[in-house]
Amino acid sequence: MRYLLLLLFVLLCHYAKAQITNPFATLKYDSVVMYDFIPGGEEGQIVSKGKLDGKIKKRVVLDKATVNSLNKILGLKSSFNGIIAGCFDPHLGFVYYRSGKIVGHISVCLACNQLYSTPDIKRRMPGLSNSLRHYFNQLLIRYKFSYILTAAQEKKE
Repeated sequence: MRYLLLLLFVLLCHYAKAQITNPFATLKYDSVVMYDFIPGGEEGQIVSKGKLDGKIKKRVVLDKATVNSLNKILGLKSSFNGIIAGCFDPHLGFVYYRSGKIVGHISVCLACNQLYSTPDIKRRMPGLSNSLRHYFNQLLIRYKFSYILTAAQEKKE
């Protein structure tokens, strides 16, 4: 019985720890660029082998307030609780630069409700929440990017 309780305690500690780890909150960078892109290559992410990949349709250098809000929402446990599909055909990317070099990146597919990042955002649930989808969609609208979601599409069940 003691061993069972110990095992349960260890598992609960691991579960609590594994909720979410946001490396972008502590990443050293000097600028963040938001990209509207058509994926290229096998992985389909905005960055492959340390370089931008795919066809860039539009780019916007984000202001400090927007980057801070992006980093904050990526760290919320409530930002990742949705279901996912299997397509992963991202069209929204965020690239973090330091002295002109890529130090981190995030590729988002709103169609299948997933994001992939380097460094990896450790989270318990892989799918984006409705609030995170709404946040990304508001950025798409603000900067007049492609692939803007309708109000119905924004709420992924």
